[in-house]
Amino acid sequence: MSNSKSDHNFNVGDSAILDVTFELTEVHQGEAIDTVQFVRGDMVDILDIIHCSDGRKVAVIYDINAKDATTVSTKFLKPVKGTVHTGGYIKGGIIKKDIKLSF
Repeated sequence: MSNSKSDHNFNVGDSAILDVTFELTEVHQGEAIDTVQFVRGDMVDILDIIHCSDGRKVAVIYDINAKDATTVSTKFLKPVKGTVHTGGYIKGGIIKKDIKLSF
């Protein structure tokens, strides 16, 4: 697990790679009902970004392998290389803000 803060700005709709493994257990009346494991290296989709009042950023993620969603600090996410998002110049051309290109 990387302890350094990510300087990457994640956006809603981005994909990222988990840099930590953890489990979530649903408990009712003291009995474990369900456990979901999120595994380091899994590709996740970012559903939302939450900016906390203390300056931290938290991402709402969906893991297709775990088939579940949760929140995690963006410092535990690594960007997917080779993905371009939200506007800018590519080889002299302009892309629209809502287009996501992967290569």
